[in-house]
Amino acid sequence: MRDMLLLAVLAFGLPVQAARISAPISGQAHALAQVRSAGPSGAHEAGSLVRALPWSGPLALPAAGAPVPVPRPAAQYGAVPGAAFAPVLAPALPVAPAAAGPAAVPAEVAAFLEAARAGDTTQVEAFLRELPARFDGLAYDQREVVLAGLESAVRVQPKARALRRALQDLIVRDELEYIEPRLRGAALTWQRREEVLAQTRFRDIRWWDYFRGGVDNPEAEGVAKPDKSITLHVKSGWQKLPSLVAHFRALFSHEYTHRLQFEAEVTMKYGGEIPSLGTELLRGLELVGLEGLRRGMIDFITPNALGDFERGRAWMRKDISGRQDLDGFFWKGFLGGAAYELALQTGQWAAAWMFHERVSKGADPNAAERAVRAAFAAPPASA
Repeated sequence: MRDMLLLAVLAFGLPVQAARISAPISGQAHALAQVRSAGPSGAHEAGSLVRALPWSGPLALPAAGAPVPVPRPAAQYGAVPGAAFAPVLAPALPVAPAAAGPAAVPAEVAAFLEAARAGDTTQVEAFLRELPARFDGLAYDQREVVLAGLESAVRVQPKARALRRALQDLIVRDELEYIEPRLRGAALTWQRREEVLAQTRFRDIRWWDYFRGGVDNPEAEGVAKPDKSITLHVKSGWQKLPSLVAHFRALFSHEYTHRLQFEAEVTMKYGGEIPSLGTELLRGLELVGLEGLRRGMIDFITPNALGDFERGRAWMRKDISGRQDLDGFFWKGFLGGAAYELALQTGQWAAAWMFHERVSKGADPNAAERAVRAAFAAPPASA
């Protein structure tokens, strides 16, 4: 009997303890006001939650298949909790962003990253508590160095759960600041950031979650619900992902677009997945490039979606005066492809996001295209 009880515990008890859900990504908001960046040009005061939009000058599109260059802010922002943050547009951008090496990070942050790779748990655990506030005080190029360093440490120390959670949480903090103005056309407020982070979680998916229940859609990469919560799934084999940062950036932006649908800011007229697929495709292009997507560097962007993406590009190349068929926008990757092609035609990457935002909010695609071309003084395809 005792042996039977032991087997029952092993069969049913352990999975219950192993299936953990992370705490909300709330950060340490009270500490943010005390952190000030002392980094190089492009640094900003803590609490500044809006990145400059690359809409104020020509932006060279990348060579075929290369990641889209996304410029960083050229201005500082200052804010206090509770205020709204109005984006300050960068000056005219160069034709091609100048190549630069990794940004320097504060010495104590660099020491933390080295300790994390070396498995120095004492130093790492002490620093992790203050890492979110320090991260918010860094310039954006410095943040990229921190994320890359953390990902490297996580791959070296795959069983260091606290390190992986820290990386995942920082990805969401940074991605929210980036994607908010591009999807909503509005500044991110302090209150909204704290609300979204508090309602976003990661969950490790184990094999038994597919059979026992208790996890909504464990086969999905993530889930957004009408209560505005977002759960990002971490599946077994995550170590094989080409880039953890690119994966979870694109995934969060996808699920955040669903949240905006539940908030009635993004349309459902073409189906629930259309705007979200458009978002993840544009972010994928920025993160790994078109060839990277084709090679599966973001694994949930499928060949079928990329096929629809090419159909969207073909639609945008048609003569606008004779274009009547909008059925393609019910195909999952179509919107992203149309937005990408419009950016190629105008020579402005921002045109892709502007078109995506307008169509995602319910605008007629032809009207949205005309508005975007007018904004960039670009003639239609029929000219």
